[in-house]
Amino acid sequence: MVARGGGSLEDLWAFNEEVVARALCGCPVPTVSAVGHEIDVTIADYCADVRAPTPTAAAELIARVKDELSADLAQRKARLGRAIRGQLERKRGQLDKLRGRVADPRRLIGDRKLRLDRARQRLEDVLHDQLAARQQMLRALRERLQSQHPRERLHRLEREVARLEQKLKALAGRALLARRHRYEGLTARLDALSPLKVLARGYAVAFDQRGHALLQASQVQPGERVRVRLHEGELSAQVVEEKNE
Repeated sequence: MVARGGGSLEDLWAFNEEVVARALCGCPVPTVSAVGHEIDVTIADYCADVRAPTPTAAAELIARVKDELSADLAQRKARLGRAIRGQLERKRGQLDKLRGRVADPRRLIGDRKLRLDRARQRLEDVLHDQLAARQQMLRALRERLQSQHPRERLHRLEREVARLEQKLKALAGRALLARRHRYEGLTARLDALSPLKVLARGYAVAFDQRGHALLQASQVQPGERVRVRLHEGELSAQVVEEKNE
């Protein structure tokens, strides 16, 4: 708030200055101009957000009286109380609905016991029917067994077992022979491709200190040590000269 009591034109001329006008226009908060009396007009009145006729009127405009603030506070308190009571009523209604949806535990346990008794009875009926069916099947099998002599049936089974045993031996022999031929062929091919065969013809394989096989002379430098694998045993050698031919 920019305010000053009444005075002459010269006394109020400071509120016509450019710096005051720019300060009021650039102020980030709302401004009130209350310069002189109601009949006095300055540039500050045009630059401020609100013009009050007197400083007293500006003070009343900015700070309302205690009765107004008390009334506003009471009104807000009443609205808050009504909102809280309304919310409590809604929550109470929701609680009543949820309480109605929750069944009595004793009735729930009774229903579960009734369902359990019914399930037990159905299970007993199923087991009784299965037992009766098995007993009937057992009687039928006993009658079939009694109608046939077990000794003759045993002889037939022994002959069938002997026949199957001979057949199994023949199949096993042929399978074993085929596997042996295949094994011998693979062994011969593996032996032909074995690097040991190459070493047996007088060749050797050189390895560097990291154990990598040497394929080119440029892989080592004079003075380095190498390991030479022969057909029988190994040699430790030192490189004297490098030749790339």
